[in-house]
Amino acid sequence: VANYDNNTVSILLGNGNGTFQRQITYGTGHHPYSVTAADFNGDHRTDLAVANYGDNTVSILLGNGNGTFQRQITYVTRKHPHSVTTGDFNGDNRTDLVVANYGNNTVSIMLGNGNGTLQSQITYGTGKYPRSVTTGDFNSDHRTDLAVANSGDNTVSIMLGKDNGTFQSEVKYTTGKSPTSVTTADFNGDNRTDVAVTNADGDTVSILLNNGNGIFQSQITYNTGRTPVYVTTGDFNHDNKTDLAVTNADGHTVSVFLSNRNGILEEAINYSTGNTPYCVATGDFNGDHRTDLVVANYGDNTITILLGNGNGTFKTQIKYATQKSPKSVTISDFNDDNRTDLAVANSGDDTVSILLGNGNGTFQSQKAYGTGSAPYSVTAADFNGDHRTDLAVTNFGDDTVGILLGNGNGTFQTQITYGSGLFPFFVTTGDFNDDNRTDLVVTNFGDSTVGILLANGNGTFQRQIPYGTGKSPISVTTDDFNGDHRTDLAIANSGDDTVSILLGKGHGTFRAPVIYNTGRGPYSVTTGDFNSDKSADVAVANYHDAAVMIFLGACV
Repeated sequence: VANYDNNTVSILLGNGNGTFQRQITYGTGHHPYSVTAADFNGDHRTDLAVANYGDNTVSILLGNGNGTFQRQITYVTRKHPHSVTTGDFNGDNRTDLVVANYGNNTVSIMLGNGNGTLQSQITYGTGKYPRSVTTGDFNSDHRTDLAVANSGDNTVSIMLGKDNGTFQSEVKYTTGKSPTSVTTADFNGDNRTDVAVTNADGDTVSILLNNGNGIFQSQITYNTGRTPVYVTTGDFNHDNKTDLAVTNADGHTVSVFLSNRNGILEEAINYSTGNTPYCVATGDFNGDHRTDLVVANYGDNTITILLGNGNGTFKTQIKYATQKSPKSVTISDFNDDNRTDLAVANSGDDTVSILLGNGNGTFQSQKAYGTGSAPYSVTAADFNGDHRTDLAVTNFGDDTVGILLGNGNGTFQTQITYGSGLFPFFVTTGDFNDDNRTDLVVTNFGDSTVGILLANGNGTFQRQIPYGTGKSPISVTTDDFNGDHRTDLAIANSGDDTVSILLGKGHGTFRAPVIYNTGRGPYSVTTGDFNSDKSADVAVANYHDAAVMIFLGACV
C-alpha cells in the first residue's frame, strides 16, 4: 500500500485465510501515490515500484524473498507521477515500467536492464492530467500496448506498442467526466482485450469493447456509487464471465457489477469500505479459490479486505493499518511462500508498505520502504529476471518512476528512479517490444502523455518514450485490441472526457491515438470481453457521472 502523507509503502503479509499480518513500512520518495509489484532483477523474488508524486521519481525496492525489501533506488520521471505499472515493452523478457505523469500530460517508459535497474525514461504525450495507466495487447500483435486515463480532458488514450519498447501516438476515446482509473479484461468473451474506466465526477464506469484491431467502440456507461475513481475486473461468481469492481470515493463503498456475458452488466451491489476508497485489486487471500478484494482507503490510512463467497457476494470488510494516504495497492508473493502479499503506495509520506500474507486471509503488520515524492500508483513484476517480484511506483510529486527490486524474502532494495512525464499518475506493465522483458507504461497527468519505459532485463529501464493522449490521462490498461498479438493501450483522459486507444507496433512504439468520447471525468479504465465475441472491450469509470461506460470491440 502506498502511503501518500508519510512517504512509505506498507507491506501486509497474507496468512492464507483472508487475514493479514501487521504492516511493515518502507521509505519511498515524497508523496508515494501508486505501487506495483514485479521481479525487476530476475531473482524470482517480488520487488516493488512506487510512483512518488511529490518529487517526480519512481522508487524501486528490491525484494529479499522473505517479505522484506531493500532500500529504494529512485529514477527520475516527469512531473507528478501518479500511476505506475509494469510490462515487457521491448520483448527482451525483462520487466519494464510505465508511469503516468499527471503534471505534464505524458507517460514515461523505463526499460528494465534485468538487474533491478532501469534505463532513463522515454516520454509519450497523453491527454490532460493522466491519472492511471495499464497495459494489454489491444490489436493481437503480441506487443504490449498502453491505456491511460486522462482526468483533465475526459478521455482514454490508447497507445499501441512497437517491438522495440516504443509506442505509436495516442488514439483518444471519450469517457465520462474525470476518468481516474483504467483497467483491461475480456468483458464479452470474444478473446479481445477491452477497457474499463472509472469516471469520478459523474459516478459512472465506462466500458469500451474492442474491435480486435486496436480500435474501440463507443463507451457503454453504468451507474456506480458516489465519485467512482478506480475499476478492476475479476470473476466473482465462478461463471467464467468478466465482472467489475469499482471504488466510490465519496460513497465509501465498492460497487460490484456481475456480467451477463453479452456485454451488459447487472445492477451494482455496494459494499462498505474504509474512508475515501481509492484503488481496488483482486486476489485469493485465503486459498479457497474464490476471488477476494483489497481496497486502499486514502481517507483513513487503511486497506480493506473483502473475502469473496464465490457467488458474487462478499463478507464484511477487515481493515489493516497502512502509512499515510494510501493511494494504490498491488498483490504478489514477495517472500516465495506461495501466499498472497500486498504492496501499498502511501502518497502522504512517500513510502511503499509491504504486508506479508499469512495464507488464511490475514496479513502481517506493514513494513515501509521509501519512494519518491507522492507515490500515486504501484505495480509488481520481475524486472531483472531473478524470479523475484519487484515493484514500480509512480512518484507524482517529483516526476519519476521508482523501481524497488525484491530480495525474494519480502524485503526490497532502495528505489532506483527514472524520469517520467509531468505528474505521473498510474503505472502498469507489458511487453511492448516483444523481447520477453517487462516494460512499463505511465500516465503523465500533467503533460497529457503516456510514457513507455522499455526494460533492459536487469532491473533497469531505458528513457521513457512519450506518446500524446487526451487531456489529463489518469489511468491506463493494456490488451490486444486488434488481434495482431501486440500489446495496445487504453487510456482514460479525465480532462477531455475521452478514452485513447494506442495500437502497439510490437517494437516498443505505438500508432497515433484513436479517441473515443466517454462520460464526464473518466478516471479509470480496464478491459475485458463483456459480450463473449472474443474481442477486447473497454470499461471506463466516469467520476462526474457516477456511471461506468462499456465500449464493445468488434473483430476486424
